[in-house]
Amino acid sequence: MIRYMENKRTNLVNNPASIRFILTGSCQSGCNFCHLEGNRPAGYLALHPDISGWKEKSPYLPLLERLSYPAKSADVRFVVKLAKILKISKIHLTGGEPTLHPEVGKITKTLKSKGLHVAMTTHGEYATSVLEKMFIAGIDAVIFSLHCATAEEYLTMDLIAQDINEKFGLEKALLYAKTRLATKKASIISCLQRSKKNKNFQTAANHVIRNAPAAIGIIKFCNEYGLDIRLQRNMNKPDESNKVIEEITSVLNAKRISEETGLYDSSLGGTIYEYRLKNGQKGSFRLKDFSSIYLPFMCNDCILKGTSKCRERFYGIRVQHGYVRLCIDRHDEKVLYDYENFLANKNAVLTQLKRQYRVS
Repeated sequence: MIRYMENKRTNLVNNPASIRFILTGSCQSGCNFCHLEGNRPAGYLALHPDISGWKEKSPYLPLLERLSYPAKSADVRFVVKLAKILKISKIHLTGGEPTLHPEVGKITKTLKSKGLHVAMTTHGEYATSVLEKMFIAGIDAVIFSLHCATAEEYLTMDLIAQDINEKFGLEKALLYAKTRLATKKASIISCLQRSKKNKNFQTAANHVIRNAPAAIGIIKFCNEYGLDIRLQRNMNKPDESNKVIEEITSVLNAKRISEETGLYDSSLGGTIYEYRLKNGQKGSFRLKDFSSIYLPFMCNDCILKGTSKCRERFYGIRVQHGYVRLCIDRHDEKVLYDYENFLANKNAVLTQLKRQYRVS
């Protein structure tokens, strides 16, 4: 487990900024709180058009759907170029489910060959052979989306499981959920074993808060296996999440021991909590808090700023199928740039980002 110095507020100089590289909008899961890196509007609960698998899409689809197309070689080249321009050393593969991209291993190898640190967020609900492919490619870190511990809980949050329940009945839906959770656990254990063999390889988990029993179950599971866990509020239900957080800390008698803040964007903010396990040892979890970091040209006059509809502040840079995205809540020309306009410094966005990332 990672240990933190007590009562010390830290700037995460050892956690550099990252570029989120969206490999595909496809996913075999249907989490009802997923925003698809900004490509699913807030509160949109229908299944994504391509949520069940990786495929090419029609050029006539609306931009919001086309943005989640599978990444191509031009996107990889742009990510490498952007990382060099902004002196960012970490690339975070995301989606959808990044392992659905048929060339995810090749993409990882290419990024690694350029000296970049490559992390990946994944649901982990696949054969461990998928992870073996990523290990061979040189992946540096795997972060699991770990949102429930039981099949019954899975059914309350997963739209595909709910669809199976409606069409084929509860028994088959629960079997589907149990199978998915079993494969996830096997993937987590596989990564933890790799972490023991390779001290430079990192394994962690994220949990979107829905209710206290589910969150506490996940926290205890992660502490038992030595897996670092970060709790995240449901960004569409922040008030409900805050009430659940109060319940979690009360039940566990968890104490706040340190705070973190991002240097360049809001993504690294958080609070570390510690509590006592039954055996007397300490357990811990991190609660994600978005740092109050904004991009002046994009945020100063934004009507969302200071409201609950501004869900991330300036979270960082997302790259996706020909575009750079700077906000998940807006889709206008100040937050979405095709590569040509971005490199041409439209709206002086590149100048602003260089200033944000302290690039001279």
